[in-house]
Amino acid sequence: MNESLIWMLWILTFILGAGYLYFGCNQFKKINQKAYVFYHHLPFELHQKPLAFQFTFQPLNGLLISFLVALFAYWEGLFVYPNQPLTYLLLSLMIIFLISTMGMFTFQPKRIEIYLALVTLFLVSVVAILLLSSYLIFMSPYNRLQTFLPWTTLAQGVFQLILVLNPKLTDWALLEKMESGNEKPLYRRPTFFVMAYTQWLSLANMMLWVFLTQVEWIIG
Repeated sequence: MNESLIWMLWILTFILGAGYLYFGCNQFKKINQKAYVFYHHLPFELHQKPLAFQFTFQPLNGLLISFLVALFAYWEGLFVYPNQPLTYLLLSLMIIFLISTMGMFTFQPKRIEIYLALVTLFLVSVVAILLLSSYLIFMSPYNRLQTFLPWTTLAQGVFQLILVLNPKLTDWALLEKMESGNEKPLYRRPTFFVMAYTQWLSLANMMLWVFLTQVEWIIG
């Protein structure tokens, strides 16, 4: 793919991602009269709609779709090489990541099993993408991405694996007991909600990798 086009897609990805978070957080605050907190709220909670617009397509969904399409186009242009079959496996993992991200951010869970399946696909795909990418960059005959990216990608893959293997995730649904004067105890979601911050940290980890790939492209 043309180098200028890769640059444009990289910039567009971050503009769309930033716009999505900005407008999503603003919409959440207007509806709930409180700020969206990334270590407490789940991604799909960013997509709450005002009651009058429950059955209409919202611009926020359009921003998310555009962000994911731009990200996929950037990945496809930078990492897929016809003479390296393993890059097509990487592309398949990226498609799984994008589909699970779309579902995880927009799916309103009526059946928790479906939601957990999407989250599992998302988390595992991030680990697989980072570890496979690290291997492919190490073994690549092209040295433009080999200054520091193989090592940082490997480190990010290990970090992601630690996130996924966090034992707190097995008890993610446990609630905190609140102090109350009533006889009946009240419960709430923990301030630092492991399911929320694991998903957001995973996405941030992936976007850091996207950022570093272009930095490496400049240096290399």
